[in-house]
Amino acid sequence: MSWDEFLYLFDKKYFPRSIRIAKEREFLEIRQGTMTVTEYEIQFTRLSMFASDLIATEEKERQRFIDGLNDHYRRYIVGNLMIDTYAKAVECAREHEQDYWAYKKSKDQTKIDTKTEQRNNGNMTKNSSGQHKNGKQRQTQYVNKQNSQAWKKQKGNGNNGNRKQGDTINTGAVVLVEPQPIPAEPIAFHGFCYNCRERGHKASDCPNEKVQDGGRWG
Repeated sequence: MSWDEFLYLFDKKYFPRSIRIAKEREFLEIRQGTMTVTEYEIQFTRLSMFASDLIATEEKERQRFIDGLNDHYRRYIVGNLMIDTYAKAVECAREHEQDYWAYKKSKDQTKIDTKTEQRNNGNMTKNSSGQHKNGKQRQTQYVNKQNSQAWKKQKGNGNNGNRKQGDTINTGAVVLVEPQPIPAEPIAFHGFCYNCRERGHKASDCPNEKVQDGGRWG
């Protein structure tokens, strides 16, 4: 039995026509997607066994592999005349994959560093603003205290200057004082004086010389 006859009988027994057609369709639709280049190459090789007539030549196999790569790898290979074999296409894709992930890692780290720096700067600005605010409050309190002390001192000096000897200092305390009697105003006298016979005062208050009884007016 020749090798070709063995393969024919093997495929006929273990890979019926329906399975081969399904695998061939899967090979035509294969794309790298989320797979790495190595994972994609393994899957490509496995499915290519069911579509050997589609990759009968080196160029067809190379082109089919390139068509399934992601865009950011395929654009470095398409049109490059130096990559003229399937093996070179696989190797080139792997090299660009390493460069891509190294660049992406560096870019992501730069973003992280930038965000960290911005967050630190924001905290420093916030702390500086808080310290400035606290300092301003303390300064305002100090000025208010100084103004209050100066006002009290000025008020005390003014009271001392206006106080006379014997005056008491008004401390604001309530002091109970006993009521003092109000003197009665004298009642005007409109009668005649028995001494000088003049109107407006009594004999006891007469300013004139006292007249003897015999000399009084009748």
